[in-house]
Amino acid sequence: MKTKLIILEGVDGAGKSTLARMLRDHLQSKNQAVQCFSLPGQDPGTLGEVVYRLYHAPKSFGITTMTPLSIQVLMTAAHADTIQTKVLPALKAGHSVILDRFWWSTWVYARQAKVPINSVNHLLELEQDLLARFKPQPLFLIERKSQATQSASTAQLSRLYRQLARIEKLHYTICRIQNNARLEDALRTMIELGKLGEDHK
Repeated sequence: MKTKLIILEGVDGAGKSTLARMLRDHLQSKNQAVQCFSLPGQDPGTLGEVVYRLYHAPKSFGITTMTPLSIQVLMTAAHADTIQTKVLPALKAGHSVILDRFWWSTWVYARQAKVPINSVNHLLELEQDLLARFKPQPLFLIERKSQATQSASTAQLSRLYRQLARIEKLHYTICRIQNNARLEDALRTMIELGKLGEDHK
């Protein structure tokens, strides 16, 4: 398998992280050089870890309020740090990279939070520029039926992801994966639709 940037996107709880690890393990079992990272990242001692904790528990940092734009700026900074320190070095070394989240999440969550579109575009430009040489091959949009009915907020996020998929399908391959049964079934579909089998060069 040639060097690829493989993206998994979707709402929280759709199974992205588990499927990313399963796909990594599968490809590594075929002797393929593959690394798996997540955005913003949660590795100890990284900016991603701090931003992740700040986002989920701001009061533990003594912060009582944050604007939606401030949150997205922090997330973008953590994304950029992970891309520069982990993703790009792996790709340049000839390894394929499975990435749990992409700039899609910035767009979707910022749109839901009604961040001004000009500000969103500036944030996206930074993330997109860092990975300009590497297009997703492919991007998997992981969906789960139960997610769309959990809450109005989650349903809106799902709609925004589907909207973005319709826009971006003109630029690279997007595979919508229904993760409603066994994880192994979803993984098998990813491998088949993404042409990630060991015989595909």
